[in-house]
Amino acid sequence: MAQKSNLTISNVLESMQANQVLYEIKGDTVYFGYDSIGSSFFFDKELQKRLDNPRIDFLKVVRAIFLFFDIKTINPGSIWAKCRINKDKKLIQIIEIDSKGSRSTRKLCSIFLENLANFDYGFFSILKNPITFKWESYATDMSFLLENFESLDKNISLLSKSDKKKFFQFLEKSLVLNGKTKLDGFNVLDCRSFLIKSHIEKLRLFR
Repeated sequence: MAQKSNLTISNVLESMQANQVLYEIKGDTVYFGYDSIGSSFFFDKELQKRLDNPRIDFLKVVRAIFLFFDIKTINPGSIWAKCRINKDKKLIQIIEIDSKGSRSTRKLCSIFLENLANFDYGFFSILKNPITFKWESYATDMSFLLENFESLDKNISLLSKSDKKKFFQFLEKSLVLNGKTKLDGFNVLDCRSFLIKSHIEKLRLFR
């Protein structure tokens, strides 16, 4: 499945060519941040409702990671992170880092996340992206698209129901086939969803 989109097929293909693909691991989505009591995992980025029984080992790791975040701001408590945690494999994927504070702090968060690399912390692996998209089937994929779609400049939301289904099935197949893992014991099929990041908007596909 995919969210409604204002993108054209060409917009999506350009982002794939630029390797603007985020592979999101299977697991629970949580938001880490601060409220009046302190830091915790929350249900949403507004940080209004704490998780009742968060996995304390994962919470300790994310707390430790935040201590190393070198984001210069007068209000570190304004910064929050969207994470996905896989308890079985001890994986923590940082999907997004942002701030409830000033525009300059938000920009620093964006720069920090862009430069963040995968690393290990004790028995845990902290990830930004566990998979690299390398479009080895580009020629075959383009032939398929040109044969099956009247125009690649057409807005995805204007495609017929059958063409939308065909396009999203193509995307999932291509993202799985061309995904190269960075982790031992991890497979692209261990991913829950894919996020294609265009300059226009983001397109998320769920498996």
